[in-house]
Amino acid sequence: MPVWSYLSDEEGAELSPTPSGIFLGSLKIDRIHEVVNQLNYGENSYPFALNSEGQAIVHPDASLMSTKEKPAPSFLDLPDVDLVAIAQNMVNKGQGIELQSIDGKLQYVAFLPLEEADWSVALIIPRKNIEGQLLPLDLMAGVVAALTVTLMVMLWRVQAFEQRQITKTKEAAEAANHAKSEFLANMSHELRTPLNGILGFAQILQLDTTATPKQKHGLSIIEQSGKHLLTLINDVLDISKIEARKLDLFPSPVHLPSFLQGIVEIIRIRADQKGLKLLYQPTANLPEGTEVDEQRLRQVLINLLGNAVKFTDTGSITFKISTLLPTEADNVLKDTTSPAKTSNHSEPVTDPSEPPPNHPERCLNSPDETPSQSQCILRFDIIDTGVGMAPELVDTIFNPFEQVGEAKRKTEGTGLGLAISQRIVNLMGSQIEVQSTLGEGSRFSFTVEVPVAMEWRQTIQSSNGNSIIGYTGERKTILIVDDRWENRSVLVNLLEPLGFTLVEAANGKEGLAKAIEHLPDLIITDLAMPEMDGYEFITAVRQDKTLKDIKMLVSSASVSSGDRQTSIDAGANDFLPKPVSSEELFQQLEKILQLNWEQMDEDGHTNHEPISRSSLYPSRSKNGASVSANWVTPPMTDMETLYKAAQIGDIRTVEKEAINVQALDERYRPFAQHLLYLANQMDERTILNLMISLNKSVHTN
Repeated sequence: MPVWSYLSDEEGAELSPTPSGIFLGSLKIDRIHEVVNQLNYGENSYPFALNSEGQAIVHPDASLMSTKEKPAPSFLDLPDVDLVAIAQNMVNKGQGIELQSIDGKLQYVAFLPLEEADWSVALIIPRKNIEGQLLPLDLMAGVVAALTVTLMVMLWRVQAFEQRQITKTKEAAEAANHAKSEFLANMSHELRTPLNGILGFAQILQLDTTATPKQKHGLSIIEQSGKHLLTLINDVLDISKIEARKLDLFPSPVHLPSFLQGIVEIIRIRADQKGLKLLYQPTANLPEGTEVDEQRLRQVLINLLGNAVKFTDTGSITFKISTLLPTEADNVLKDTTSPAKTSNHSEPVTDPSEPPPNHPERCLNSPDETPSQSQCILRFDIIDTGVGMAPELVDTIFNPFEQVGEAKRKTEGTGLGLAISQRIVNLMGSQIEVQSTLGEGSRFSFTVEVPVAMEWRQTIQSSNGNSIIGYTGERKTILIVDDRWENRSVLVNLLEPLGFTLVEAANGKEGLAKAIEHLPDLIITDLAMPEMDGYEFITAVRQDKTLKDIKMLVSSASVSSGDRQTSIDAGANDFLPKPVSSEELFQQLEKILQLNWEQMDEDGHTNHEPISRSSLYPSRSKNGASVSANWVTPPMTDMETLYKAAQIGDIRTVEKEAINVQALDERYRPFAQHLLYLANQMDERTILNLMISLNKSVHTN
């Protein structure tokens, strides 16, 4: 067999196009046959080799092999087309493995060219030899596939079962929650109805002059226990609403100064009973009106202030309200200074009869803003010099039913007040922060962003949707005498926009001088004042020949019948309780000064005809029921059940019937809403008087 090669350099490039020499050698066919026959792949497999002409060099069938002595025909010329196809693939130097037909059966053929000898080797392999080895793998694959499908089915069934269980659990929880809510609602009605009678008659019996001190003490305990039970009921209902996510906020325009002053007057009574000093420190730039949920914000502030009073035995309670810029609100609660005792208080305490220093306006609209766009950030701080808390307790006080402090203080509450307050403040988009030092006191702070209601500076809204913008006739002058500047500020902010001339005095002595100087049409005076109290002031005015005919209205936080009657006996024309209600204030002004109010409707049209205030607000009948001429009520024949429920004090049925009345006709909604309000207040007497008044009016007509 000849083998030749070419000369090349170190990089393998040929130096000459012609062979440089020839090497001759010989290889026995038997040796080739021996080597090729070693190739096999199981039983009945066999190899063969073809040269470049398609002649068999090695083949199990000796008759097909070609030798020098006995040349055999090329496989390319055989009549068997299957062998011709195989030979053609081998001559073309094909390689790989193919499934081809040989002797009428499909068998695998593996091709391998031998470049050095210009030969090609083929290995014939029966299908079973290869596929038989793949069968276990197929079986394994089938088993794996079956297991996979089984596992997926099991997972699907488990997931479906878990989903059904979750659905059942959810339905059970919803049913339990619904049952709990219904139970709490029923419990509220069932407990509050008799509780109203207990509290009412406890108060009535305390007025009995023949009762002994021991009996009065017992009645006082009954009243206090009843009020405590009422607080428990209300707190449990509130926390239930919060847990069920049914506690919503309902913002409405609120006159902020009078709203805050009302809270202060409530807390001041409690503080005075314990001999504590209550420092009310509102900033001078508070907005007149804001859009807030009045009921819920009052609930939070009274809770926090009430706790401050409860846990303080000596010293003071400071109630601060300030306004913040948005940049200040981000860091508002980073002050970690612990509250100090009154004697060491680091902040100056202003004279309560004078307003605090003025600050830059922060809650007024910019020229490009409308009132509805203006926002104000209010910060509330309640600081006490009480017992304080240990650091480990601060994180737990907002948990439901969590109570800290001495046992005697724990019995004063439910352990729900702070939890409810925190949830309400959360709904307002904020949170209550606490700083406390054991033995020194605590500071509770939170901020809320509220829309500014600028219309409070301009008009007073009436119940029929119109706005009081002034009064007809000559300009009236009113002298306000009160030792607390915030009380005077409330009245000034209510009356000044309506066209009154306001004069202020901080005590009776100063008020007497101002009265002589200005000769006002009306004097509104407090009772408890330094230098000259309200009684002395009224007496002095009535004894002065120049002033004796001036109308006088007493406004005091004391609402006892004794103080009211004593004021009238001293010479006052009427009595206005604090916190001041704008409705009652305007009713008093209309009556005392014989005023006719002017109003503006919702479209901005001014009615210049004199309009009596009584036509704007529901008139008060002698029995205390509120009857509005604007109400449309159903016939009494449709309210027989409601009338009977009112007669027996069945508040629950009153509520149901009020809802039914509301559903009868949209025109009945104002009347029904008023009934629902009275039912919520447990005001059985007013409900009964209202129904009696309606029944009488039907028979009269």
